[in-house]
Amino acid sequence: MNQPKPYEFQDAEEIVYQLADKKAELGKKFAERKTLDEIVWKSVEKNTFRAFHHTRNPPSRVFRDWARTELQSQNIINELITVPSQLQYDEWLREFSGRFSHIWQNQMGDYIPYGPSRKLPNLLLKQFVKWDELSSIQRINLLNYLHVPLDSYTLVGIRNCVSDPAIPKTPTMKFVKNEMMYNQIQKAIRDITYKARVPAIYFDILAWDKAHPE
Repeated sequence: MNQPKPYEFQDAEEIVYQLADKKAELGKKFAERKTLDEIVWKSVEKNTFRAFHHTRNPPSRVFRDWARTELQSQNIINELITVPSQLQYDEWLREFSGRFSHIWQNQMGDYIPYGPSRKLPNLLLKQFVKWDELSSIQRINLLNYLHVPLDSYTLVGIRNCVSDPAIPKTPTMKFVKNEMMYNQIQKAIRDITYKARVPAIYFDILAWDKAHPE
């Protein structure tokens, strides 16, 4: 079965309109509640793991073992749910993703490319906001702080709104080579979603839904 083609938005105005128009519908995607085990198991799909070839250990096992260890730490959970600002969340996330990269290198004997090293933790945190033990305030705060997992759907979706870096027509998660590129794209998404008065992560849902019409 062929993968649906990513949807390319014409400009920022189209994205703002779509986000504002579908705000309630997009928000329902986060209404589900999950246990930590469900979050770890379901956060990353098989097609993402298939992008890694000839690794020493199964990518799914390395990722899930790391994720389970992180989320079993009460200190790490407390750090995450008490982050007081976007800036401090960004710094926390950078360190969180760095720990994943370190574990990957130890387990695989090779570096994980920068783009995937940020995408997989972002996918985990996108599911973490559904944790059944979060309070409403904690959930809302985290939802607003979340970064967008950058892959073909989100990158193609935003490409007409970003001039630096210039995003190609068929990018993958490995297109994002470094922190500067990552931050530039995240900022572009956040600036647009701010105009629509929705969390940045809503763009991830919108980009996926536009490419997978019912």
